Amino acid sequence: MENERLDEIGLKHNTDKASCHHDYLKKYQKYLPFDRKDSLRVLEIGVLEGASVKTWADWFYNAEIIGLDRNPACKKTEQDRIKIEIGNQADKNFLNYLTNKYKQFNFIVDDGSHLPDDVIASFEHLFPNLVSGGIYCIEDTCTSYWTEYDGGLLQSHTHIEYFKRLIDEVNFYGVYAPEPYSPTVRRDSVLMEYEKKRNHIYLGMDIESILFTNSMVIISKR
Repeated sequence: MENERLDEIGLKHNTDKASCHHDYLKKYQKYLPFDRKDSLRVLEIGVLEGASVKTWADWFYNAEIIGLDRNPACKKTEQDRIKIEIGNQADKNFLNYLTNKYKQFNFIVDDGSHLPDDVIASFEHLFPNLVSGGIYCIEDTCTSYWTEYDGGLLQSHTHIEYFKRLIDEVNFYGVYAPEPYSPTVRRDSVLMEYEKKRNHIYLGMDIESILFTNSMVIISKR
């Protein structure tokens, strides 16, 4: 089992994340920092027929997998370590229920509606409940460019532009380090403390990195 590749498991379950379609799983295996044996809490937005949550359950064989979907029929996917919650990914009351129930997550995947407002709302609400060292991934970000998903190239309201703007926060807006440090010091701990003293608190301070790859954005929690 340990020699099995993530894509092989995805192909077995026929998820569109596998090389039969999007070919995302090879990227996940490359960039995810987790071991297969880790006891993780994984949240995936978007269940559909359950192929993806079953893939994660097989790959992370000690993990708890929570799937979120608006369709009550997705409840049929529940089994063993897979739990399904029914609700809207942009509904604050539902997201509050979710975070109150599960507290924290190690890995969150947004494969839901792919609409800009929904993607951004879910991220802003759920990212604070990601553990340090956790990963938040948004899939199919190509939809950010498509008008049928309320997208468009370089349109400021889209989720791809939102995550581009977050890069400025990851860089602390280029602020100089305070005395007694050299202004060019770029140590995270120094810059965070300085910004907090100035009452400049923003989401990007908790982001270690943002990786952009074709149709995916992968965010690492500091």
